[in-house]
Amino acid sequence: AESEAWDRYASLMLNFTVVSALMQQLVAAWCIQDALESRNAEVTRPLQKNIQLDWIDFCRNESDSCWTVRWRDFGCFLKFIFIFGLTLEVFVAQMFYWGSGSCFGEFAVSDDIDTLVFVGSDGLLKMPALMGLGLSMLGFVCYWIIGKRVGMLRRVAERDTSERLQAYESIWKEARLRLCLQAEKAWPPPRSQGGHIPME
Repeated sequence: AESEAWDRYASLMLNFTVVSALMQQLVAAWCIQDALESRNAEVTRPLQKNIQLDWIDFCRNESDSCWTVRWRDFGCFLKFIFIFGLTLEVFVAQMFYWGSGSCFGEFAVSDDIDTLVFVGSDGLLKMPALMGLGLSMLGFVCYWIIGKRVGMLRRVAERDTSERLQAYESIWKEARLRLCLQAEKAWPPPRSQGGHIPME
């Protein structure tokens, strides 16, 4: 009886801790959201000391959006590799799911470890499983080839974007500085306006 009482106390303490932690997270999220809404203009207004950081963020956004993967950017051979690899992966997954008994053996936790056989007709991995793993590796190689091609195309686009941004940096920072000066002159905003000063 005493053991059951301690079990109840432990379960009660665990439930109380979980609920308490959840409530604290909800209160913290509400406080953060309330602060961001009430001080939105102060948090988002551009500052002169942050011009370099804003420029880094701008360059990162431009680099991330400089190129997107499009099906028409790949030749017929790469398209075939992609479809072939996809078909192999789906085939192997279906084979392992529907034919798990023919692919894998059984070994209970209570069985003698000395009787464990990894590969073979009586092992954990039977011949169909080995063939499936080989086909899966071949499909992975197809994905690797596509990934290398995507990386090459992206590097070319990022290099072109970097060269364009280098020529644009001084113009962007001058425009950003003017925006910062305008924000400083307009600060603090009237309390009746919760205005948002644009970042761009």
